[in-house]
Amino acid sequence: MTNPFQSDPDFATSPRRAHWFFRYKLYHIPFWIVYHYIWWVVALGNPLKVVEALFTTSIIKFFFYVILQALAVYFNLYFLIPRYLEKGKYAQFLVYLCLTILVTAAMIVPGYYLGGVGGG
Repeated sequence: MTNPFQSDPDFATSPRRAHWFFRYKLYHIPFWIVYHYIWWVVALGNPLKVVEALFTTSIIKFFFYVILQALAVYFNLYFLIPRYLEKGKYAQFLVYLCLTILVTAAMIVPGYYLGGVGGG
């Protein structure tokens, strides 16, 4: 009987055999773009208005959201959780998590200004 995971390149036994798209985890990029697009559709209420906004200066603001929020999520997943949460350091984890959220939000704000400058 064949193993169903052998046909999936993401679960290949050798990283060299995996497709480059899965080997470098590039499927995360379309995920984050679609994720934020859906939230903008919820906020604006019209998918066509979101597409129209993305082809104007809002693309700068959009990329600030996508990149910075993804960085914050991966920082939480790969640094904060293993170092603090899994070791039972709950207070430190919550403090650093709140700081991560505040810093990420503060770094997203310049995207609004750069979008405004780009718009003339």
